[in-house]
Amino acid sequence: RQELAARAGIGAEGSGGALNPADPQSKRVFSPCGAAPTLSSGTGEGMNIQPSVLCAGFKWHQGSGAGNIGKNVLKKISSGDIYYRRLTLPEGLTTTQMLDLIAAEAGLSGEISLLPKEGDLLPETYTFSFGDSRDSMVLQAMQAMEKVKKEAWASRAENLPIKSPEEMMVLASVIEKETGLPEERGLVAAVFVNRLQKGMKLQTDPSVIYALTMGKKELGRSLTRKDLEVDSPYNTYKYYGLPPMPICNPGKDSIMAAVHPEESKYLYFVASGNGGHNFATSLAEHNLNVKRWIKSKAKK
Repeated sequence: RQELAARAGIGAEGSGGALNPADPQSKRVFSPCGAAPTLSSGTGEGMNIQPSVLCAGFKWHQGSGAGNIGKNVLKKISSGDIYYRRLTLPEGLTTTQMLDLIAAEAGLSGEISLLPKEGDLLPETYTFSFGDSRDSMVLQAMQAMEKVKKEAWASRAENLPIKSPEEMMVLASVIEKETGLPEERGLVAAVFVNRLQKGMKLQTDPSVIYALTMGKKELGRSLTRKDLEVDSPYNTYKYYGLPPMPICNPGKDSIMAAVHPEESKYLYFVASGNGGHNFATSLAEHNLNVKRWIKSKAKK
């Protein structure tokens, strides 16, 4: 019992030792995840138990069947069957947006002191125990991204116009923001790789949006022609090459697309109006696709 008490975070002294759920004097309602339950052994002295271990919503009451319920709870604790929480950091969010999600998670504790840069956090669903620090969640996402970056860069295709893992991440972030369709990532990557190899401007709208917001907020409106003239190194309509830094935190699939683009001669793409894009190898073909897109918008 002392071992179970230690594993559950129950004080062994000053409270009569580990709680016996079969004892009719033992009573306490276990709160759902998020509360900090205190167990009473009938002595009037409380015993704290870590919510990360007991957050299953079980109840121990006086009366019939209480002992069996309590034993099931302790069985789960002793077998290591602990209940974990989950936090999802979606693809394509900026670092500011991801840190806001972590800061808003009530199950985590403490302030965020780590300062990850744009592109440092891997979009993923992470598990944690109630009371874990927010810094530990940030560190987990940073370490996961570092692992993916190393694996992707080591497996990169030959003759790419990107020369470093940092450039890989910038390109991946642009791919991430341009399409949410898995089947399109390789083609979008091919367009940007082809344009870089030909010395063409990337002319990608998400980079202009980032130039205007620096990832701190949503733009909240459509881009204008004047926006395309903003003097920023992130403005790929004004400057050649990649932006200086990632414009979001790309997912693993977009990172892999950056180093394994599809074989294609496409140089242009525009929204199709049905959630995807129409690709083109020439400006004339692209202009036709643009006209189709404008018509599809007018019908809506």
